[in-house]
Amino acid sequence: MTWTKLVIAAGGPIALLLVIPLPTHAESPATACHLLSPAEVEHALHIPVGPGSPRVNTELVTNCLFTAGRDGAISILLRRNAAAGWTAEQRRRMSGAGSFRPVSGVGDSAFVLDKREQGAALCVFLGGYYLQISVFRSGGADTVLPAVEELARQALSRLSAPAVAALAPSGRADH
Repeated sequence: MTWTKLVIAAGGPIALLLVIPLPTHAESPATACHLLSPAEVEHALHIPVGPGSPRVNTELVTNCLFTAGRDGAISILLRRNAAAGWTAEQRRRMSGAGSFRPVSGVGDSAFVLDKREQGAALCVFLGGYYLQISVFRSGGADTVLPAVEELARQALSRLSAPAVAALAPSGRADH
């Protein structure tokens, strides 16, 4: 953790010194746009992309959109502190749906939504996180899926244990 803020409060004969830890970019992604850089997205997909644009940023959900070409898009959605019931329902839905198929080696479990020539969406569960990386109109699913898996691994590597604790509303990562 990087100590980046010092607060001094003085009242009468007593002075209080507080050192407040502020998470750095690598420790705590504030938005989905902090999970991956445009350069990383470009490198993985071999296409030029615009800068990430935050679309949603709430306590539980953050979303970032990169534009690609005339009408292509790469979307990164991160759901923090996903409730166990919500996660179980999503996994059940994806396991039973014909349009989703399991993907091994990414997160605790992962599923891909194959949109054929329109692209693909990779849905990853890791601890209390749900990460979805979608690539639309920027290549077929067979072409983009290996790149999306690479991007997911990069994004997940930024969700370290300190980041999990820092992103939890109460400071706890277990709810």
